[in-house]
Formats: sequence, structure tokens, C-alpha cells
Amino acid sequence: MGFILTQWGIEMNLEKCEAILSMRSLTSVKEVQQLEGRMTSLSRFIPKEKEKEQRSIYFISWILQGAEVRYQKLEKAAKARWVEILSEVIWSFHMTVQSITNETPFSLVYGGDVVLPIELEVPSSRTDHFSEIESEEGRLFQLDTIDELRSKAKLGEAAWKRSIETKHLSKVHAREFREGDLVLRKAEDTEKDNKLASTWIGPYRVREVVGKRTYGLETLDGGGVPRTWNVANLRFYYN
Repeated sequence: MGFILTQWGIEMNLEKCEAILSMRSLTSVKEVQQLEGRMTSLSRFIPKEKEKEQRSIYFISWILQGAEVRYQKLEKAAKARWVEILSEVIWSFHMTVQSITNETPFSLVYGGDVVLPIELEVPSSRTDHFSEIESEEGRLFQLDTIDELRSKAKLGEAAWKRSIETKHLSKVHAREFREGDLVLRKAEDTEKDNKLASTWIGPYRVREVVGKRTYGLETLDGGGVPRTWNVANLRFYYN
């Protein structure tokens, strides 16, 4: 922060001041975003125009001055390069392991992952211990087991969907009606005179249980109501 609290009061922290003064200029959007977080914590020490009694500013680095203008320029430059880096973004997505399948989209299509261009510049275990014979044998093995790999990914996706469904159903309170129950039904758009009209109309009486969560209705005087109604469009009527 540029200062320390001692028994004699607030004094300058020379080490921190020197570190702030030696900060280099920002070169990316991410660095600007990190700087904004620091500025938020420093904002309580910066006086505002509307405050009658301004608090003292202990230290503000020159790096904070004009940061907003530089951020706008960097953001504009990043948007201009979006078309150029789109292929790189798509490529990185295809080579990223997905949490649902635990596999990369590239491996599910071709049976294995490729050597990244960066590995040709920075040595890795795959490039250092490369053998053409072993690579050919490994490739044949990948092609033989690709169907098993895809089946395993499908099972993982199905398990993920089942867990999401289970979590959703745990918060859903099922509603069931019996013959003779009084209910309200959701009004259709053609039945509303204006935007302030009631969303539910009725009451109606459940005439019969047609199927699972589907009911036939009738008016209180015994008149029929066209078509059947799903439970999602019904709710209990409390007199």
C-alpha cells in the first residue's frame, strides 16, 4: 500500500514504494483487469469530489494514472484481433479435456491426441522418446479401441445428465390431482384481455385422470372443458 502503521503513527514503507515505482507498463488486458482489482482496494484512500473533508492520499503510483484509457485501447485491439485468433480458440477447445467425457473432442474423432506445435520448440517426453515403430503400433491400437473410447464417453455423458436430472427433481414438488378436486388452469394468450389480466382462471373440477399427470376438466355446473390439461398448467384452488 506504500505505508505502514507504527507506534509513532503512519510512515512510508520505502520497500513497497520502490516496488510500485519500478512497476512496468501494462501489456495485456489481463494485467489491466488485475490492476483494476488493486485500484478497487485503493479507492477508499482516494478522495472524492463530493466529499467535503477529503482524506489524505499517502501514495499513488504513476502506473495508476491513465489506466482506464489504456484499458480501452487494449480492449479495442483485442476485439479487432478476434477474427485472427478464432481458429486458435477453436483449436484449443478441441484439444482441451472436457469434464463430462474426460476426453478431448479431437481424441473422440481421431482416436488420439496430436503433438502440439509448442512441443516442437520446448522438448517434452513425447518428442524426446519418439519412436516411429512404437508410434505406428500405438496408432493402430488407438484405432482398434476408438469405439470403446466413444462408448465410455457416452456413458460419462449419460451419468452427468442423470446427476443433473436427479438434482433438479430433488427440488421439484410433484402435484397430483384426484377426481373432484377443484383446480385453476393457466390462461392462454387468447383468453387475456390485457397484460394485467389474471394468469390463472377457474375454478374447475377434475372430471377424470386421463393419463400420467394429464387430466380432464369440467366447470362447476358440469359443463365440459375442451381437451386435456397437463399438471404443469394446473394448480390447486383454495376456497
